[in-house]
Amino acid sequence: MSDFNVLQPAPVLGERCRSLRCKGMYLNYGLSEADRVAGDGNFWCSRNQRAFGPDDQFVGDKECRDAGRSCYEA
Repeated sequence: MSDFNVLQPAPVLGERCRSLRCKGMYLNYGLSEADRVAGDGNFWCSRNQRAFGPDDQFVGDKECRDAGRSCYEA
């Protein structure tokens, strides 16, 4: 049996890590959902100001919802 036929459970995605930052957080602050300006999709970790977290893994909206990461903070 080949590996691609084995189903892997999807990770359970919760809330974002409190250290995750993106430009949209600042541009859209205080705006209603209908008035949101936008975000460019670029994320960084506020703990080290890099696009990789303290665990040396990529940061992003999906990646930083994984409570299993060693640097995750609810």
